[in-house]
Amino acid sequence: MTLYTQYTTRPQTSIFSAERPISAMKFLRMSFFALLAYDLWLISLSHAPRYGAGGFNVAHLNSLDQWVVSPTPSLIGSIYLAAGAIAIWVSVGLTQKVGVALCALSYTFAYFWSQADSYQHHYLLCLILLLCTGEPWRAERAEGLERAEGLERVEGLERAEQSSQRGLSIDALMWQMAFIYAWTAMAKCEPVWLSGSTLSKMVSNPEVRQSVESWGATFGLSVSETFQWSAWGVMLGEWFAAIAFLLRPLRTVAFFIIPWFHIMVEWVGFDIELFSYYMLLLNIALLSPAVFWRPMERLSLRCEVKRDDEADKKGNEGSISLFTRMGIYSSFMSVGGALLCALCTYYMVSQVGVEGAWLGGLLGGGVTFISIAFARRGQNRSMTRYRYISVCISFIVALSGHHYLQSQVSSPDFLFKYYRMWGGDLKRRGESEAALMMYERANQVQAPNLPARFIPAGELALKLGKIEIGLRYLQEGATRRVNELERLSATLLNGASDLESRRGFERAARSAQSAQRKLYRAYRQRSDSRAPEAQASLEAISQMIDQVRRLP
Repeated sequence: MTLYTQYTTRPQTSIFSAERPISAMKFLRMSFFALLAYDLWLISLSHAPRYGAGGFNVAHLNSLDQWVVSPTPSLIGSIYLAAGAIAIWVSVGLTQKVGVALCALSYTFAYFWSQADSYQHHYLLCLILLLCTGEPWRAERAEGLERAEGLERVEGLERAEQSSQRGLSIDALMWQMAFIYAWTAMAKCEPVWLSGSTLSKMVSNPEVRQSVESWGATFGLSVSETFQWSAWGVMLGEWFAAIAFLLRPLRTVAFFIIPWFHIMVEWVGFDIELFSYYMLLLNIALLSPAVFWRPMERLSLRCEVKRDDEADKKGNEGSISLFTRMGIYSSFMSVGGALLCALCTYYMVSQVGVEGAWLGGLLGGGVTFISIAFARRGQNRSMTRYRYISVCISFIVALSGHHYLQSQVSSPDFLFKYYRMWGGDLKRRGESEAALMMYERANQVQAPNLPARFIPAGELALKLGKIEIGLRYLQEGATRRVNELERLSATLLNGASDLESRRGFERAARSAQSAQRKLYRAYRQRSDSRAPEAQASLEAISQMIDQVRRLP
């Protein structure tokens, strides 16, 4: 059967209708799930040590509190790793509803399992993932493209831009976005926000604040008036966004306005993780004019025509039609390909140097196998060279994504922060033995030339009666901080006078003095012969600091 086209003028029957080019929705799938994988591995995973503190947990849902198993850093970390791995396969399009559903289930379960994650935008992601299980980017054929004998073929594919996708999932996404903006706008309809005081406190970066004040001055506004008018503008803009997502005629205008709200949030430096990036992707996919996607639509349709022409040719020649009818080739590709992807996922995830990596590898590999094996996209189609190329490119891109994330999560900087946070949490709760072990892991992965957590590790070791180990850690920590202070001092003495260098020097000065004092006190309390040497080093540090501070 050959791909034919038929263009039908379909009038818009409602101003609420949600219709998007298929390319726009595929862009949303690729970019949204790629960002989700990055978020889960590089941001959420770093927060895993906060879960299950002292075996205590409060879930978002009461039913989850009845579970015998409470969340732990290892369990939460394994779920994040597995969900991030399957998100990569969803992004490249090698899974269908099963993969999206399992990714949504994993993410949603991890969120509702503990109120240690109380970010509202994580709850929003749960809702968006739920709507994505309807696969709004996938259509057997778009409107205007039909497989039917007897239709006249359109030459030149001049009507390719008319292909579009509509359905319940897209309508739901539009309504979801409208609710988001309406709720945030409603929350800002109160005197404190409208006065501009809250917005003024949020803009703490001196350079950004100066730019905002200069902008207001060009219109003759005072500082307070600038932030007041800006606060009103944000509130009204969010109401407009809520209406625009519902009313089709306003969406093109909204596309050139709404994304700037999220760009400004990042410019101001307001820390809300990757929320602005998620919203930008959703705005681009759901509001952008269809004309932006015409080149991709034409290219996609051209590949569809050539692929089906080749399939028809092979089918007529009888080259693989027998295998296609029997489903042998399709089954082999589904199961064999899924097994290959699952093994790659397990290897990549298990190599991550955090707690629960092996379990995350098993979960990720299992979920990958199930989601890809059940996709079976080639079941009723001949495997043409275009499909071969498409699958191979998707597989290579997915492996590259896994490799990139794995290398980032296994980097010394990430692992140091991961174990440092875990050790600090254990120390605050009085679990000295476990905290010392985590600090030791953090120190092992930290680069030799950078300050680590030897000082708190030394204090814990002394507290536990491990005198020699504690003194050695204190000495190592003091040495590293003094070396950092000397480096920054040399930078300033050689002519650097910028504000950031001086701030870094002051931080290093306080840290080096504190570390050296702790070392000196530890020696003196134990009548160690190295106490005079430590005192002399402390005096030398003070002289170095005074010398730099006298610089103009």
